[in-house]
Amino acid sequence: MGLNESEKDAAAFEEKPTSPLDAEMPPQKPQRRQSVLSKAVSEHDGNATGPMGDLLPPSKGLTTEEAEELLAKYGRNELPEKRTPSWLIYLRGLWGPMPAALWIAIIIEFALENWPDGAILLAIQIANATIGWFETI
Repeated sequence: MGLNESEKDAAAFEEKPTSPLDAEMPPQKPQRRQSVLSKAVSEHDGNATGPMGDLLPPSKGLTTEEAEELLAKYGRNELPEKRTPSWLIYLRGLWGPMPAALWIAIIIEFALENWPDGAILLAIQIANATIGWFETI
């Protein structure tokens, strides 16, 4: 049985040992380079300084006097509550997918001069926004 073209090409590219030592050693995979991210992380870990060195061991902790001093110096460890203005909460109740559908219906009713239906839809829109506002605040 003869070799086909692809088998001949594969046989031609096989590495042949150049010395007796190479013949005994199994072929080795090329070493992969360390990724940039893992290299940066390992370099960062080796250079840890600053606030981490200032920490107390958990077994020691702070005395009451130290805690009071830090509290007086830096204040409480809390974030101020972000409050959305009440009027903005109400206006948000007038906008969205469902309110937009009601606005379209209101505009159509008033454009067709169907005043009672337009007024009812407008009242529903305002009531919906008001109820949502009361539930939120």
